[in-house]
Amino acid sequence: TRRIVCAPGLASSSQTPSTQNMAAIALVQGVLGQGDRRVPAVTDGMTNLIVAAEAVATERGHTQLCTEHVVYALFTQEECKKSHSYNFLVHMAGVDPAEVIAAVERLPGFGIQAGGAGEIFLSSGLEEVAGLSAEVHGAVRDAGGDYALCTEHFMAALLLTPRCLGARVLEGSCDRLSSATFVEALGIASEVFRARVVATRTAFLQGQPWVVGPGEGGEVEVPGAEPVPLPALVRDNFLQMRGPTAESNWMVKDRVLTGAHPDYSYNGREVAAGLVRDAHVDTFVCFTEYEPDYVRHGLTTATGRPVRFIWFPIDDFSVTSPADTVRMVEELARLVHAGCRLYMHCLSGRGRTGTVAIPLLMALYPDLPEPDARRLVNEYKRNGRTGHTRGGHMPEVAEQRQQVAAGAAAYKRGGARAGAKAHD
Repeated sequence: TRRIVCAPGLASSSQTPSTQNMAAIALVQGVLGQGDRRVPAVTDGMTNLIVAAEAVATERGHTQLCTEHVVYALFTQEECKKSHSYNFLVHMAGVDPAEVIAAVERLPGFGIQAGGAGEIFLSSGLEEVAGLSAEVHGAVRDAGGDYALCTEHFMAALLLTPRCLGARVLEGSCDRLSSATFVEALGIASEVFRARVVATRTAFLQGQPWVVGPGEGGEVEVPGAEPVPLPALVRDNFLQMRGPTAESNWMVKDRVLTGAHPDYSYNGREVAAGLVRDAHVDTFVCFTEYEPDYVRHGLTTATGRPVRFIWFPIDDFSVTSPADTVRMVEELARLVHAGCRLYMHCLSGRGRTGTVAIPLLMALYPDLPEPDARRLVNEYKRNGRTGHTRGGHMPEVAEQRQQVAAGAAAYKRGGARAGAKAHD
């Protein structure tokens, strides 16, 4: 038995490690114990999971320990199946272990590689998840929760990082599973994640959208002087709302797309450029807390116009003020009436995106009741996307759903003002 030390001065856990577990020790000892929050202890279950994941990587001759190894170990190793995370995922969320195992095994490069792994390094994705799990644990502990970091904190952090393959496999295996449902099941308040975000309202709220284009950019005029009629609202045959990418769908046919963050697929610049080229998107609307990487690369439409970028940050699992949301919806409705093509996204294109997308649909089609608007937006997503984000619900959490319902009348009034402006 070897002592696996969590971090200098922290509690330790006695385990029997795999034959080669340097990566696991590095993760438990280093990453989880660094940063602004020091982890006082790591449970045996958490250590077992990382050691088992490292063994999975070693057996396959892999040189990096990744999130998919952790997910695979959780569903294949008997010791890991005793964890609360496994119990929640299988018995409460309805995840099929066989489906998850098969999905991981289908990932490119997950098969056994000749030559052996040698020294194993932590992937950047796993380091990111580990660091976030320490923040999740710290916030829960501040609220009087668990003393030691456990698998639940780690899996919550994993699902909050959907760009990682492990998270994509999990979310793709069950429509009811998302970071929001997992976090809510653990009793972790959304304030946990608001605390880690340092975001301010954008210049848009002062009437100056941040526009990215050639050179220094500048405000982009809307195309044409005459308003462009809206297409008929799609109420059935939802497959026609299939988006140009696996993680996107049309909400207003050929006018408004909703979807995942372009950077969700690690090649955000190419995804964004493809949306401009193939779907003729001329306006990106981002609801994440951080500046997207893809906007650093100036994009132009086929006619040479700079592509507009509007950043309206909303904390994850949260809402912004009702007045700000009404103002944003009215401005987006004005752009749609003027003929702009929008791509709206947060990270997975569900929670925060739904908080604005459903109001926008009501603003554009004011005879549409809120329950019908919410149902249609979810039908468009389920039938229009083919990737990992087709599951889950728009929006994700109760606070978001309540704001959408409470503001229905205001959104429709804003839509009427936007339509009038377009005809002025």
